[in-house]
Amino acid sequence: MIKKNLWLILGVVAFITLIMSIYMSYKTGKTEYAWIIGSMLFGIGCGSKYNKKKKEKEN
Repeated sequence: MIKKNLWLILGVVAFITLIMSIYMSYKTGKTEYAWIIGSMLFGIGCGSKYNKKKKEKEN
């Protein structure tokens, strides 16, 4: 069960990291591009995994 939905857990973690990074950038005035870009790419990767699983279920 946990391995089937691992992409969902990782996607949520990536989203939380993105929100925290944006908030910390706003509070400190320093932009941390590595965290923002990294979490966005990680989230996109999890979305890709979701689309693959969805297409497999349709067939």
